[in-house]
Amino acid sequence: MKQLIIFLFAIIYSTISFADSTTVKICYNGEFGFPDYRTIDKEINRFDSTGKLVQNETYLFEYQSWGQVDTTFHLVTRTDYGYNVSGLIDTMLQTQVDFNGTNYYRYNYVYDVSGNLIMKLQFYGTTFPLDSNLRIIKQYDSNNNLISESEEQYGLSQNFSPYTLLTWSYDSLDRNIEYRKINYYSTPDDSLITTYTYSASDKILSKMELGNTTSLDSVYYVYVYDSNDSLIKYTNYRNSIGASWIPYETHDYSYTGNTTFEMISNCPDTSCSDTSLRYTIINDSSGHIIDNLLEYYNFGSWLFRWRETHAYNVLGNIVDYYSRSTGLGCSTEIHTTYDYNTSDDLIHAYTYRYHCNEFYSDCYYYNVDSDSILVLINHIDTTCSNSFVPFAITVEGGVPPYQYDWTPGNYLSDSTVLYPTITNFDTTLTYRLVVTDAMGRTASDTLKLFGYPDLSVPLNIISFGLPCENNSFQLTMDTIPLNYTIYWTAPNIFRIYNDTIVAATSGNYNLFLIDTNGCQYSYQTNVNLFSQPVVSLGADTTICLNDTVVLDAGNFNQYLWNTGDVSQTIEVNSQSPMSDTFFVYVTDTNGCINSDTISVNYVVCLGQDEINTSGINVTAFPKQILIELPSAIPATEFTLIDITGRVVINSVIHDHQLIDISDLPTGVYVYRLENYSGKIVKE
Repeated sequence: MKQLIIFLFAIIYSTISFADSTTVKICYNGEFGFPDYRTIDKEINRFDSTGKLVQNETYLFEYQSWGQVDTTFHLVTRTDYGYNVSGLIDTMLQTQVDFNGTNYYRYNYVYDVSGNLIMKLQFYGTTFPLDSNLRIIKQYDSNNNLISESEEQYGLSQNFSPYTLLTWSYDSLDRNIEYRKINYYSTPDDSLITTYTYSASDKILSKMELGNTTSLDSVYYVYVYDSNDSLIKYTNYRNSIGASWIPYETHDYSYTGNTTFEMISNCPDTSCSDTSLRYTIINDSSGHIIDNLLEYYNFGSWLFRWRETHAYNVLGNIVDYYSRSTGLGCSTEIHTTYDYNTSDDLIHAYTYRYHCNEFYSDCYYYNVDSDSILVLINHIDTTCSNSFVPFAITVEGGVPPYQYDWTPGNYLSDSTVLYPTITNFDTTLTYRLVVTDAMGRTASDTLKLFGYPDLSVPLNIISFGLPCENNSFQLTMDTIPLNYTIYWTAPNIFRIYNDTIVAATSGNYNLFLIDTNGCQYSYQTNVNLFSQPVVSLGADTTICLNDTVVLDAGNFNQYLWNTGDVSQTIEVNSQSPMSDTFFVYVTDTNGCINSDTISVNYVVCLGQDEINTSGINVTAFPKQILIELPSAIPATEFTLIDITGRVVINSVIHDHQLIDISDLPTGVYVYRLENYSGKIVKE
């Protein structure tokens, strides 16, 4: 069956004819106050000689001054239609393009002799041939009433499995009296049963929706009409499984001339957010809605929430649309005006939209037949000389192949192609493109450009600091230009506005300058950072008094211990029970620095006598160091060492002695006392 469907599709789809007429819609979109980012949408509909739609295409042209996205239109969606001899759609191929790639959907439709759709097949894939994805089968009674619709998903088992089932029942007057829906994808299967009752004039009197699980609400609607069969009231009731029906919402209608009033009263329990709502709908003499107002009742008065108005010309075509709504955050306002030509064809629509910011969409509509040619050049009218000129061209109608002629040829890579490259453009100039089809018919459009001069600045990216991971390695410029906006992009960083950036990881770093015209200039450098040296003194340890442990920092170029030692290893011991901390800074062959710390706990072991001593306190102040000695130590030797291993202070001190460090530069220092060592940071 699957092969047969594919074969039929190949035959039918190949018979799709070229368009006999075409409609084109072009929309310019943007945000007021932000000209750096704009888009152009294009929609094309192609019709055959009988007026049936054979192809729909949508395109996007996206421009942003800080980094151009498109150089021309790119396809977003394309849908091709095929028809059977009865003029019914029997094939449809849809192409969807996004940043993740291209997806294809194909639909095949099968009809009975009465023209009722009895089967719909869906196929999907990213390449051809496409895989089965979905099947819908419909059945009808002898009066052509739809009585069942089953949806089946094509799964991993390579078979169709039931997904949902819809059924309809009718009375002798062909009125739908029951509708059922079963969802097979849930456990247990969800089902919804809807039943209807009617008046003698075929108006719905009630509708009941019953769900078999708590995931589906059960709702009961009751409708009331006046003597003219106009709806004047309906109430919906809700309940949970096994509970009684509770009034939930009541709609009351009244009519005055062409005006309809709808009052919505909510249920009294706490689940309802509004006390009541009121719609006012006004129609003109032709039945068009010209005013639609929604208000809510709050503390004794009606307050505005939403309004929508329409205006029409004498032929019934809409010429003005306006809506405004209020709520939490920003209000929303939309205003669209429509223009028509003398043949009453829509040719222009302009939309203003406000929601926190102001946006616009300016749309133009064109009709093209097989005897005419449409040429449209869509472009951004200002450009920078150091970038390509972004523009997009639409050519519809006529008989291909086409010939192209651009005049003048200045700044163009080739004046005889549809898309020449325009570079180094720094003047004001109007180009004209003439398109000639195979029958000698011509059409043209113009492209007026204003080019900003090249104001790029010769500069180099320079660095300072050691190129090590987790270090203060920074990039900047050898010359910082005035009157330019400066920003950087880096790995995992979208944008930083600064003349200097910390290069924390390896990768490409891009510097951008934006001049007063909005033109952007880029500079790039690649950063390769050295890895930090990996140093480990091991886990914290405990040893006996008078025992010695060797601490080994590993094989590196330079060492600095908090004991003042500059060797790879040190030996540590103690005659008193205490806990001591040792740390070391190591420097590898690249000049990168890292450190590690270990705690050594000295304890009294079996057979040893405990020696009790008080602690030594060392307190660092911005300009002084305070040494406090225990009573058992009247004096001790004090040594202070900088990060390079140089001894900067060495003296014998006594209890509560202050040592002056005001002349020392800021940085990390290691101090050493007899039986004690540590680290201070001078700020």
